[in-house]
Amino acid sequence: MKARHFSILTLLMVSVLFIPYTFAQDYTQWHLPEGAKLRIGKGRITGNIAFSPDNDLLAVPSAIGIWIYDAQTGKELNLFSGHVDVVTCAVFSPDGNTLASGGGYEDKTVRLWDVETGTHKMTLTGHTRGINDLAFSPDGQILVSAGGWANTTIWLWNAATGDPITTLLGHKGVNSVVFSPDGQTLATAGGYEDKTVRLWDVETGTHKMTLTGHTRGINDLAFSPDGQILVSAGGWADTSIRLWNAATGDPITTLLGHTRGVNSVAFSLDGKTLASGSSDGTICLWDVTNGTYKTALKHSPGVGSIAFTSDGYQLASSGGATVILWDAVSLHQSVTITGHLTVFTTIAFHPDSHTLASGSLDGKVRFWDITTGDNKATLIGHTSNIASIAFSPDGQLLASSGSWGDSTVRLWNPITGTQTTTLIGQNRRVDSVAFSPDGKILGGVSSDQKIYLWDVASGYHQATLTWNDTKHFSLSRIAFSPDGQTLAIGDSGGICLWNISDKPYKVRWKTHTRVISFACSPDGKTLASGKENGTVILWDAINGAEKATLIGHMDPVSNVAFSPDGKTLVSTGRYKDKTIRFWDVATASHLLTKFTGHTDYISSIAFSPDGTILASASDDGTILLWEYPLSQQTLGAPTLLTKDVNRSALLTPKETSVLQNFPNPFNPETWIPYQLATPAEVTVRIYNASGILIRTLALGHKSSGIYNQRHNAIYWDSKNEIGEPVSSGVYFYTLSAGQATMTRRMVIRK
Repeated sequence: MKARHFSILTLLMVSVLFIPYTFAQDYTQWHLPEGAKLRIGKGRITGNIAFSPDNDLLAVPSAIGIWIYDAQTGKELNLFSGHVDVVTCAVFSPDGNTLASGGGYEDKTVRLWDVETGTHKMTLTGHTRGINDLAFSPDGQILVSAGGWANTTIWLWNAATGDPITTLLGHKGVNSVVFSPDGQTLATAGGYEDKTVRLWDVETGTHKMTLTGHTRGINDLAFSPDGQILVSAGGWADTSIRLWNAATGDPITTLLGHTRGVNSVAFSLDGKTLASGSSDGTICLWDVTNGTYKTALKHSPGVGSIAFTSDGYQLASSGGATVILWDAVSLHQSVTITGHLTVFTTIAFHPDSHTLASGSLDGKVRFWDITTGDNKATLIGHTSNIASIAFSPDGQLLASSGSWGDSTVRLWNPITGTQTTTLIGQNRRVDSVAFSPDGKILGGVSSDQKIYLWDVASGYHQATLTWNDTKHFSLSRIAFSPDGQTLAIGDSGGICLWNISDKPYKVRWKTHTRVISFACSPDGKTLASGKENGTVILWDAINGAEKATLIGHMDPVSNVAFSPDGKTLVSTGRYKDKTIRFWDVATASHLLTKFTGHTDYISSIAFSPDGTILASASDDGTILLWEYPLSQQTLGAPTLLTKDVNRSALLTPKETSVLQNFPNPFNPETWIPYQLATPAEVTVRIYNASGILIRTLALGHKSSGIYNQRHNAIYWDSKNEIGEPVSSGVYFYTLSAGQATMTRRMVIRK
């Protein structure tokens, strides 16, 4: 998005020896989260690309960290990992020893890295939202960070110590910051509601002037090498590039030609050529002297960022899932860096458990070798993002459905990669597809809550079933029972089971409980549905009765999936809760192990048919493969809530224990589940972080059993002994039951 330029000239190196140990390790395994065995994809490109001052290195911010490449060969050299959200921007210090990076909305930090070793040096905090842009002063003494949207403050930091120098206020949101070549002036660009360029005196921090003319927010800024011209790039509907007299603020000329917003601008070394990258998929080159168009380079589907090397011999552009290095003289492509992928929307394992298929926003279906992470094949045909994919039981066919703008359902030969059939009959996007157990029928459920059934051999549209208000649009999921006689769907309208063994097809049972995610157990006896409130409900698939409610997620539950043996249920959160949680289906208890590592929304999860791998796909542009079964499957909490009040009495624990409170963090109330192996007097004492007792809850004599429901777990309203609400923070609760005493930690967040 932003391009950075340096005045340091060096000879181009054919190759560079950089952190030699990284070559011995496959980059698909660099910085993996605990429990993961392989990463597919390097994370989608999320910020500006930047050359090091000596032109040897190229930094590419991604959703999982900052990738460092050899700028001549495109070889992966390192991954700087540590931000808890996507990386929005990166810039090298003028001496090339330090890389600064900015985190996204949930991260809010600026991090400094040692370029040679890749180690984290320090973290700068102060922004209240994500960082939009960074810039070092030409002498390297000052680092500027800009926040966008509600984060309107521009921070100036001492680059050596990380201490704040001053803050600049005035914009409603800041998209870009850049120093003049002499370091005396800082130019800043406002966001969507601001539409202005402001110039500041760096020494005094005073505002010098405001430049107006853009009709939308400004995406990028660049000074000419001599500092006489300032260029601003309009975003979204404002496709103009404006050249200003940097001394007076007077407009010089306006360049028009891009058909979509301009994301990045950069000057050539001699200042005679201006390059601009746009969402229209082109890099335009302009003659600065007379303001005329020279030529254009293609980089589909859109250009997010461009940058020249300081010697002017190379131009780099990022767009979609690739980074292209161009010879700046001949304008020929010299290197293409791949592996950065767009958002993954859905995944499915081939029945052989060796191949994983993925669908993504670019409309492509890809096959991956789960041992090496290599892309085995790519299926191209859909014109919009992929909503759902499914393999036939024999693995001979793959079904895929498109989304907005492409409501088709297509059948592919996975061996040859060729399309065999396009299925018709539906009018809306098909959110989910599934094969019947015998592979003869393909079912699809659309956003208007209609179920479509096709004969796989002929492609004939057999039936359309409607069970709810067709004007209500939602994200729907579909599943066949193992015997193929029942079809189940779940969506925001609820859950509906159809008997499809006989015609006319009849509804077996339905409920209008809103569903965000949905899955059927391998034996067909249990359904799982995720809800917006963070709970998962287990249903009896035969009679529609609620069996249990699982509590643990703090966000809507975006995915649920049963392990092949049906013993474990996996669920994922949606927004801030990017965890993968495991549940024991028989006892409806939470397994203490959980996986974390994705930096964005988890869009899909799937078990390999042999039950040895769990795959998770994310909007961060990666698929993570996790070892399964879990090395430790200790039962813990949060745990079940069930309508069967006698269920706890049927489960006699082998040992007395206190489980994790739910919800946690909480505000203002929580429940503490526990279990007793033998009858005992039960008391819970709650302490603050300093160890001071603030509340005693005496439960009296309790029989042996499991106390894990709201009606029988220990309740605390976050008040002290005299009824006053306690403050936010960390607290500890200690349960005493007979001779057993045990303590756990909990958090109040207000």
